Amino acid sequence: MSNNHDRRSSLAGVVILLITAFIIFRVFKIALSCGSTTGRYICVGVASMFMIQVIENVGMCLGIMPVIGITYPFLSYGGSSILSCFLAVGMVLSVSTHKDDSIFK
Repeated sequence: MSNNHDRRSSLAGVVILLITAFIIFRVFKIALSCGSTTGRYICVGVASMFMIQVIENVGMCLGIMPVIGITYPFLSYGGSSILSCFLAVGMVLSVSTHKDDSIFK
């Protein structure tokens, strides 16, 4: 019974990492397709924020990095963390929507 639970937990962890990697990849793709420098900076900053949070969290779980209070994007409990993640995604969506407009020039 425990072996089956370990497999499902490992599979869930891989799925969560893949979903997060897909989100980061899409943010970088939006940055590349953006026509303005400011929009690119916004997207690269958001993607970097998510990458640093994921790398630090995985490192803490593996025991190779010090345990500090960085939350995992969109999953960890905390109102300000979730709010900042959704605000960051909102900025990326705004850049994606207005990538050809002059709003970010």
